[in-house]
Amino acid sequence: MTVLTFNTPAFARRKPDMICWRVAAIYRSCLRLGMSKNWALEKLREINPDGKRDHMADIWFANMDAVRRYHFSQIEENVMPELAAAA
Repeated sequence: MTVLTFNTPAFARRKPDMICWRVAAIYRSCLRLGMSKNWALEKLREINPDGKRDHMADIWFANMDAVRRYHFSQIEENVMPELAAAA
């Protein structure tokens, strides 16, 4: 019996929905966890070794700081009332 895991690049390349999911997970990691552009390129090349998706990292990091500021300001606005009520 063969077990396929999420980390199998060949499996991800065959399934378009898995490609989409993995690319979104890479973007979220860059946004929320502060992963670097080089890390993103490495992960995108696991999906497509030929470099067809490398341009996505350039697009993501063109305005990443502004997106992070907006994303985290929205989280702070939504979480703070709950924290105040809990205190």
